[in-house]
Amino acid sequence: MIVSETDKQQGRGRVVLQKDHADLAAQLARAFGNEQFAPLEPRAQMEFLALNHDRGWDDTDAAMGRNPLTGLPFSLVNTPIDTLLATGPRSIAYNAEQHPYCGLLAAMHVWGLFHGRYGLSDKIVVDRLSGEAKVKADAMLLGVREQQQQLAAWCHEDPYFSRFVAPEKLMQNYKLLQFFDTLSLYFNERVGKDGDGTEFVHVPQDQTRDCSIDLIPLGHKTYRLSPYPFAQDRLVLNQYAFEIPVSTVDVDYQSIFANSGLQTETITLVA
Repeated sequence: MIVSETDKQQGRGRVVLQKDHADLAAQLARAFGNEQFAPLEPRAQMEFLALNHDRGWDDTDAAMGRNPLTGLPFSLVNTPIDTLLATGPRSIAYNAEQHPYCGLLAAMHVWGLFHGRYGLSDKIVVDRLSGEAKVKADAMLLGVREQQQQLAAWCHEDPYFSRFVAPEKLMQNYKLLQFFDTLSLYFNERVGKDGDGTEFVHVPQDQTRDCSIDLIPLGHKTYRLSPYPFAQDRLVLNQYAFEIPVSTVDVDYQSIFANSGLQTETITLVA
């Protein structure tokens, strides 16, 4: 879950489930590509991956407990370590069942989240862990690396998919997933309000060229992207979230979500 905001006076917070975070990432993936930005390839696998890169969170979100510090569900960044470490392998397995290439990039995504997104970020999560948490994380990540090697080997043997595991192409697709993921997170963390401007770096234009994209808020949940990476000059997105009460006792969040109702927020991106 992504707990995007707490209204202390009203005693309420806003929550985005990981599946709804991924749904927004998938909307971005389906729209990506124009004369400046090469389209997704292989498209079917990349669109599936964008929609399902966090599927390992389904069971976790369904059983998520209350964070006593906030009175809201544990968020992505403070999920208990044992629960957190179980999500990555489940995401890899789900995607690999669809196609080894999806599983390979899901494994890279999991590894990258703990290792600065392969140099794209300065947040090295694994270096912040210590003691038993570090031991558990290292064991999980060792398994992820082994899966990554196995899935890459399968793709190398396939006459069609072998070209998509060439280093430049594989990194291009990894960076694209990170762009969809981080742009979705940007909006997820600002449900109900306009955000400040920001910059997304290392966005691939093709296998050999990256660029930085500036995001400029225009008000009323409308944003300009420069350069603009989508096929439509005006892209309308739907973001889904729940608004729920702060609680001083443990609660069944699935019941709370059912009674709160899913809210839809419209986001517009323009060139």
